[in-house]
Amino acid sequence: MSNEKKSHSENEEKLEAQQSEQDARESVNNEESKTEEYVSVDEYEALEKERNELMSKLQRAVADFQNFKKRSAQERKETIDRTELNTIETYVFPLIDDLDRAIQAAIDHGYDENDPLLNGVEMVRQHAFKMLSQQNIEPIDALGKPFDPMVHEAIMEQPTDAVPEKTVLQVVARGYTQNGRTIRPAKVIVSKSLGGNAEGRDKSAEQDDGEES
Repeated sequence: MSNEKKSHSENEEKLEAQQSEQDARESVNNEESKTEEYVSVDEYEALEKERNELMSKLQRAVADFQNFKKRSAQERKETIDRTELNTIETYVFPLIDDLDRAIQAAIDHGYDENDPLLNGVEMVRQHAFKMLSQQNIEPIDALGKPFDPMVHEAIMEQPTDAVPEKTVLQVVARGYTQNGRTIRPAKVIVSKSLGGNAEGRDKSAEQDDGEES
């Protein structure tokens, strides 16, 4: 009987110790919870400021990355466009120049416009123009037009009174534009008034007569 009482007493002591330990844990947790719940105004403002700064940095980083992607895509496109244009300027334009000269030489030597060989060369030239048009490249219509330094390059002046001064008399090498921008000016021969030369000769003659007298 004495042993049973002793065992019962020990069990009660163990239960009391466990309960005390559990109460202590709950007390600590409650204190921590209170510490987390109650933050001072200064601490809150500091945390909010830090959060805003981080959000601002993140937004700037995202914007910088988007701008980088756009810049890279634009630079890549410009590089491709320059490469394509360089290829066209190096190979296609000279080919068309040769076709122009061949057609003009055939006409000058009396070939009929319906000659099959001449028509074949013309078809090749038109096919080249079509290929250029797909790249938004168009030939400059220069013959008979007033000289325009934006689209023409004068390589020679030819005196004549048959047309107004500074009129394109002959296209030596065809010019081209792409999307309205001149990528190769037309090399041309332009008219020069005969009147200015005659006037100059008259003045020289008057000066000579004055010196003789």
